[in-house]
Amino acid sequence: LISTCLSTTSSSMPADLPPGNPEPLVARELFGGALIIHLPPRFQDISDFRPVPDHQEVWADGDADQSLIVEVVEHDPSLPNASCGSFFWQDLCQLNQSAESRLHGAHELGPGAVPLLVTVQPSSAQPWACLASGAQCVSKGLAGQESAAKQVMVQLVAIRLPHVGSDLLLTLNTPSPSHPVPALQDTSAEGGAKAHPAIDSESLQPVGEQLLRRMLSSLQVIDWKLFG
Repeated sequence: LISTCLSTTSSSMPADLPPGNPEPLVARELFGGALIIHLPPRFQDISDFRPVPDHQEVWADGDADQSLIVEVVEHDPSLPNASCGSFFWQDLCQLNQSAESRLHGAHELGPGAVPLLVTVQPSSAQPWACLASGAQCVSKGLAGQESAAKQVMVQLVAIRLPHVGSDLLLTLNTPSPSHPVPALQDTSAEGGAKAHPAIDSESLQPVGEQLLRRMLSSLQVIDWKLFG
């Protein structure tokens, strides 16, 4: 799930950096070294704090409440590329038990978004990638505990790898600035009205997209046996 709700020793997310001076990244091994990706040093491996499923890697900055989830899922050839981004994003809404959500859009990423994957693949098996972005309102943390409802910008990249029967999903979760969350009345629930946090998509800017694209550009597969 997407809100970290953890107490860690990581440094907080840096303030706005001057143009042309992006946040530094460092190389990290994923899945026992099968993948390499560059992440901010403030991101910590959550498996040091709690169990993480074998098909996932979760890295987070507990102070900034920002997290990256990388997971390997089975490739479904019946799912069209054109709709896979919105499909995976909406599926994540259900997993997060989002009280309110709004998908801002989904679009294909060019081969330049994952250059290190393209260069190692034969021309007949190039990866296909897309980005889906939107706002979700969630009240569960990474450990599954209840917490105050938060508005989160959820940016999901799906990299389709049909030649190895897998898709690779990278989800960056960035909380909106702290502010009171207004409530919507849901009268469909049994027993009368129920208050849910309201999504204010205009206040949730895609502040993580530049960071996500930089991480993607560093993504490299070292051992393709990861995908079975």
